[in-house]
Amino acid sequence: MSARSHVAAGGGGLAAGIVLALAPLMAGEGLRTHAYIPVPGDRWTICYGETVGVKAGDVATPQQCEARLLVSVRGRVAEMQKCLHVPVTPTTAQAMIRFGYNVGTAAFCKRVAAEFNAGRQVSGCNWMRQYVWSGGRKYPGLVARREGEATECIAGLA
Repeated sequence: MSARSHVAAGGGGLAAGIVLALAPLMAGEGLRTHAYIPVPGDRWTICYGETVGVKAGDVATPQQCEARLLVSVRGRVAEMQKCLHVPVTPTTAQAMIRFGYNVGTAAFCKRVAAEFNAGRQVSGCNWMRQYVWSGGRKYPGLVARREGEATECIAGLA
């Protein structure tokens, strides 16, 4: 059974965006069943960008990777909901979830959620565009990814 079929749609805000976020998140992260270091200085990573508890030589099946992703996304959304205190559309939620999954909930809460909570939704979406650096280097792939997330976030505001 796929990760998407395990998620019950319901509620509003970020939780409603989980189902919408999974397929683009999986495509954007890409599936890697052997542990690797994505960029110099980064952490060991496996599956769909998972880093927690990953070490050199780790291997996972695609099914294990889907299960890890779902647990991780649910955990991140729970953390993000603690700092986002305004409703968002499913489209904006999807962009937020993809962003928060990739950069972490601390960055999401500090910038994106803070702007949304202050009534500056477009500014919150635009903050996503700032997270394009890793190890002191600007990555074109991150620029493209953040542009897509910010654009989708703004599109959900209409």
